[in-house]
Amino acid sequence: MFTQQLSFAERPLDQLRPSSGRSYPRSRTPDTSKASRMALKKIALVISELLDTEFAYLDSLREITEVGCPL
Repeated sequence: MFTQQLSFAERPLDQLRPSSGRSYPRSRTPDTSKASRMALKKIALVISELLDTEFAYLDSLREITEVGCPL
């Protein structure tokens, strides 16, 4: 059975175009990058709070099983 070999362009990644064919600017304006950093900080805060909640839940389950409390 014949399989076709794929060839890849040997250009640096920063020269390749996105799969949609659109070209994006290389640098962002300071306002955009600041907004991006703020959005990432908010996402990190939410993830941190979710993890804290999950750990507290798991600790409470562990305490219930150690005490042997019937459900």
